[in-house]
Amino acid sequence: MTSEERILQLEKQLDLISSQLDECRRQIDAFKNEPSLSSLKVGPKIVTKENKGFALENFVGLKLIHFVGIIVLVAGISFGVKYAIDQNLINATGRIILAWLAGSLLFILALLLKNKYQTFSAILFSGSMASLYFTSFGACVYYAIIARWVAFILMIGFTLCTVTVALFYRRQEIALLGMVGAYGIPFLIGSNTPDMLSFFGYILLINGGILLIQFLKNWRLLKRLSMVIAWIIFLSWCISDYTLASYYLAFGIGIAFFSIFLISLLAYAAFRRLPVGLADTVFICLNSLAFYMAALIVYSINFVDYLGPVTLVFLMLHAGLTFTLKLILPQSKNLIRGFLIMTMIWTVMYVPVLWSGLEITLVWVVLAISSFLLGLWQKVRVLRIFSIFLFTLTLLKLILLDGSQFSTASKMFSYLLIGAVLLIISFLYQHYRHIIFGDEKKEGS
Repeated sequence: MTSEERILQLEKQLDLISSQLDECRRQIDAFKNEPSLSSLKVGPKIVTKENKGFALENFVGLKLIHFVGIIVLVAGISFGVKYAIDQNLINATGRIILAWLAGSLLFILALLLKNKYQTFSAILFSGSMASLYFTSFGACVYYAIIARWVAFILMIGFTLCTVTVALFYRRQEIALLGMVGAYGIPFLIGSNTPDMLSFFGYILLINGGILLIQFLKNWRLLKRLSMVIAWIIFLSWCISDYTLASYYLAFGIGIAFFSIFLISLLAYAAFRRLPVGLADTVFICLNSLAFYMAALIVYSINFVDYLGPVTLVFLMLHAGLTFTLKLILPQSKNLIRGFLIMTMIWTVMYVPVLWSGLEITLVWVVLAISSFLLGLWQKVRVLRIFSIFLFTLTLLKLILLDGSQFSTASKMFSYLLIGAVLLIISFLYQHYRHIIFGDEKKEGS
């Protein structure tokens, strides 16, 4: 084992120990919130039906109730503001002031209870931040009570405050409720559609705070849930409300979302030179696919020929990312292979844009052969597997689609070519099986 590999292994162990320490702190907090437990003697744990019932009650009483309760409370504040709007009970300024007061009251209660009931205090704080986020956003966008620059400064303050307190409490729930919940509230209360530039800027600002957290804490649920919700909101807007006038806005927001979530998913591992996990790799690929879908929707409305240019851009983008990650994160093999596969998929999709008929079949065969030989030479299993899938796709295309279009001579040539290539690949597998599968065992792939 080289010194670099030993360092990476030790850093990984350090990260695991850090996670275990965080879990121990959370358990200590739970014990502090249950004074009667301190008098119990430590002894062998006996699992009984009564213990199981206590564990369930512990989960509901110490975790679930206040988590659900703060969501309901923040929703109640939001519905109260909406009711005041619908009934014209007070003017717009009064509504905003009352909502600010409600959020501030939760904040004050969180501070008062911090020392004795830290978990409950953390949840109250997250609810106060969610309320203050949306109230400030509504004061600027819906009522124009405060200027945009004032709202921007307030949002930055709320974001920094939420990030700081979440890290201080070591509680993912604070960021989940305070940040992710903040941009879900407008949909919960059914508010009128705001200016989309302001709304997506609001979401980006909140996700900027989530990005800051990811450099210090590997809170998986936070980064994944924020990505999923943000893309659902954006894609829903692209499908239902997007217009030609919003082309540059949609294009810019799509790039911003893709970039911020890519960095967010990479931040913790990259900052510590750790390999990116398989689950994060899947979400990084989903981030790319969401951006691709959004780009197709936007371009399909603006341009007649949209599939080719969009696919080519994504092909080049992910080829560049594959090469870059191989240089700066060589230990993240899963991620590099994921981007490599996506590059190959978009290459296959781009072929029908340039060619047709028999030409597509021939180019796909060349790509499959190239992938297999490159995978054999560089000992990259994912390229060899991809080549087999591409051969399968080409054969299915011949049987299901090209049978009625190709001439007898074209079909004969295609089948002979693919059959011969498959036999050659089978021979190479037999001849180099010890090298191929031996290397895979060494790599653990």
